[in-house]
Amino acid sequence: MKTSHVILPFLLALGAAPLAHGAPFIGSYTPPAARPPKVAPATECTVAPYGAFADKGDEQIDSYVLSGHCNINLAPANKKPIVQKVKVRVEGEWSPKLKRASERMTIIHPDKSFSFSTWATCSTDPFIAGAQATCKDQGMGGDDFSLFLRKEDAPFAKNRVSSATIPSLTARVTSRAQVREMGVIRSIEVPSEGIVGQKVIAKTTFAGGPGACPMEVDFGDGHVISTVSSDQPTYDLMDHVYAKSGSYTVKARALPGCYGEATSARINVKGASLESVAMATVDRPGKTSSIAITGRYGACKLNVDFGDGKKESLDATFAAAGSKTIVEHTYWSPGRKSVTVSGDAGCSGTVTGAVDVPVATIKKLTRMGRLDQFEVVTAHSDGNSCPLRIDWGDGTVEDMPSLVFMSGAVNLNHVYKKKGKMLVSARGIDGCVGVAGEWVVVN
Repeated sequence: MKTSHVILPFLLALGAAPLAHGAPFIGSYTPPAARPPKVAPATECTVAPYGAFADKGDEQIDSYVLSGHCNINLAPANKKPIVQKVKVRVEGEWSPKLKRASERMTIIHPDKSFSFSTWATCSTDPFIAGAQATCKDQGMGGDDFSLFLRKEDAPFAKNRVSSATIPSLTARVTSRAQVREMGVIRSIEVPSEGIVGQKVIAKTTFAGGPGACPMEVDFGDGHVISTVSSDQPTYDLMDHVYAKSGSYTVKARALPGCYGEATSARINVKGASLESVAMATVDRPGKTSSIAITGRYGACKLNVDFGDGKKESLDATFAAAGSKTIVEHTYWSPGRKSVTVSGDAGCSGTVTGAVDVPVATIKKLTRMGRLDQFEVVTAHSDGNSCPLRIDWGDGTVEDMPSLVFMSGAVNLNHVYKKKGKMLVSARGIDGCVGVAGEWVVVN
């Protein structure tokens, strides 16, 4: 009897095994995808209590709050398990009368934070360490609940509360409602701007009172402060000094015993910067000049180009806006010198200034009197040459670019064509500076 060729595709469609090796087969075969496990992965939690309201002698509901980490499956039942270590906060309650344990679990996850509940019927309080409680009828649920978790692990915080700590934890509060508000980081605030080298104050707000909230504050530049909420009822102040300019985000993160995380707005830390440069007057080559550099906010590395081929690097500190540092320099050649100061190593800005280094300076004019047809004045200078512009006071202005001063003086003469009292002035030009004047009476 021959087997019909029509039967083969039909058998494969029913899940029959493929043909033996070497048998002819036309078409493709895709093995079925691996199925998710039917048993959920175990959930393991390491949490510690920081709040409680419990009394062994009554039949009232006992409450606990705990925080820490759990290794938990974050994938739903129809997906491959994804077990991750996440931060958790646990609000647990035990009803001695109903023999009922329940938890509100809050998962803190970078992608999504969410809460769900667990419950169980137990022989005794399962949260107490060493109680050896036997639990059954475990269940889980909540808003948007799709996690694939092993119900037998509930309550997740079982055996995590030491009975010895309950009296001290209970003494902090007066009701179960207060327990839920213990040790929760609410917010962190920092100024919008800071200055390198100066203190920045961060303010954290929390619920729970003194000692209820261990936390760490990360200032965003690698500096982390660990602290516990102090005697302030609702906030803590802490300070930090930034060493570099930049934009930073400050975060407050809960440590075991607290819950929550808060992120501040960004703080823009300003570094030292340059504002201006001012040049003192130089009356001749070879004389030391003072250069005033104005800046603000902290330490600054300065690179100074004096404009005569010489450069210098120096350190300066500007305590506040408008602070000055003085640099001295000697110019040995005349002319206009452009000074450029630039900041480096965390200091920003470039400022420029200019100074004229004269060949000489005109000091004064002295009337010598009338000599023949000329009125004579003597110009005095501190240099061997000093180009001048002479205003003779009668409307005549004369440039004298090649004057040579013998022993610092030179005689100048002019023919006046009208009578009167004339103001003669001499002004230095082309590398000579200064101005001098003298009255001349022409009869």
